[in-house]
Amino acid sequence: MQLTAEQIKYVSDYIESKDIKWYELQVELTDHMVSSMEEIWEKDPELTFHQVKQYAENKFTGDSSFKSIEK
Repeated sequence: MQLTAEQIKYVSDYIESKDIKWYELQVELTDHMVSSMEEIWEKDPELTFHQVKQYAENKFTGDSSFKSIEK
């Protein structure tokens, strides 16, 4: 299932809100997060957008945060 432009914007704004310094990293994280969300949603279309976002975020950050990826 593909995310809408509005949903992608939401993810992009969410990543940006994490105060990551490098724009290129923000773009890469957004791309990976969107791809992961689409993959998760394809497997389980009953999930809500926010559930899919949380699963994708956990996949990337584990027990850390997006900010720790920057380091």
